[in-house]
Amino acid sequence: MYCLLFPFIYLIIIYILYKNNDVIQLHYEQNKIIYHNLKTYHNYVMAIISFINIILTLYIAFMNNKMNSLHALLCYQYDNMIDLIYINSIIFMMSKIIEWIDTFFLIVFNKELTTLHLFHHSTTFSLTYIQSFPYPESIYIIPCFLNSLVHFFMYLYYNGHFKKFKKSITTFQIFQHFILLLCLFIYYFGYRCYLYDDVFISRCISGFFCISGYLILFLQFYVMKYKTV
Repeated sequence: MYCLLFPFIYLIIIYILYKNNDVIQLHYEQNKIIYHNLKTYHNYVMAIISFINIILTLYIAFMNNKMNSLHALLCYQYDNMIDLIYINSIIFMMSKIIEWIDTFFLIVFNKELTTLHLFHHSTTFSLTYIQSFPYPESIYIIPCFLNSLVHFFMYLYYNGHFKKFKKSITTFQIFQHFILLLCLFIYYFGYRCYLYDDVFISRCISGFFCISGYLILFLQFYVMKYKTV
């Protein structure tokens, strides 16, 4: 699958940026206001995209009766509004490419690129692609909603809003991945309502691998960031 190339493409881009960091820093020193304004615009665009995804996922969930029970939420296939579901999937998936701009700004502002950041940003596009195509998996609406919700507040926080909730946003990131991992276990080993087809193995492995990795790295980040001395 071509989507598996994207983690390598991301890392190659990072390598090229670091190789040209002197040029980037010189240009930044000459255009600080422009770079800070671009970062602000980027954060607001990402917050708007996240808000759109929140509304779309809720609407799709209600129109497909997925709010009736946990079984419905995890297992009911999408019988209504198929076109809108694909649009939602594409918006969510492409937002994972736009998020790569986060890394660019971290490099420009000489911020550390953590293992969490690199693993998360390099894999989310491939993960969302695998879970959404050739058809969105019945469970996909849960990560789409939760991730969009936390990103809405996170990108607004980056622009100076919700400053009091910095720790809460990180906590919700951890909670999000814990819930997703629990849903995966119920979906695959409880209800067993997945479709056993050509994409089953790749969806199962990528889901557990990435979500487990995100959870572990977010827990590590939380301990390092907020541990008491």
